[in-house]
Amino acid sequence: MNKKYTLGLVGIAAMALAACNENTQAAGERAQEDVMQAASRAIPVPQVTQYPTRNTVARWIDSANNPDQTHYIYIMLPGVGYVGYYVADSAPVNICTSMTPPMRRVTSTNGNVTLPSPALDGVYYGGGCEMWYFFDVETNAKIEVGGQMAFFTSTTPLVIDAPRLRVEQ
Repeated sequence: MNKKYTLGLVGIAAMALAACNENTQAAGERAQEDVMQAASRAIPVPQVTQYPTRNTVARWIDSANNPDQTHYIYIMLPGVGYVGYYVADSAPVNICTSMTPPMRRVTSTNGNVTLPSPALDGVYYGGGCEMWYFFDVETNAKIEVGGQMAFFTSTTPLVIDAPRLRVEQ
């Protein structure tokens, strides 16, 4: 009988503690909400009337519609500086960019699982997305940059002491 009485008291104490925790949590959530309402009244969120980021994104997308756009790709090496620049007909594209989904859903005995898809060259790649490629505007040669090389692009030649890198024909 003593055991049943003790178990009963433990059960009642656990329920009281749980109710206390729920009350404490609810009170904390109410306090957070009260603070946020006061902060919003004191400093309301301003109404946006200009959209410079959206404008920049729209201009970037529009530039994709210009097939005659030239890109100057400046190559740099740590401790060396500018190596030179290439002229390309597009901005560099990341080696992991593909025209097909990188993952595929497969139904197996374990249910649906997501697996890597093979690349369009028929092999599977795991990571290695630090390389970028583009095509030389004069020769159509594919050029890859990455690893220790840093680069940036411009659609206008910059005043930088860097030679134009040319592909041998």
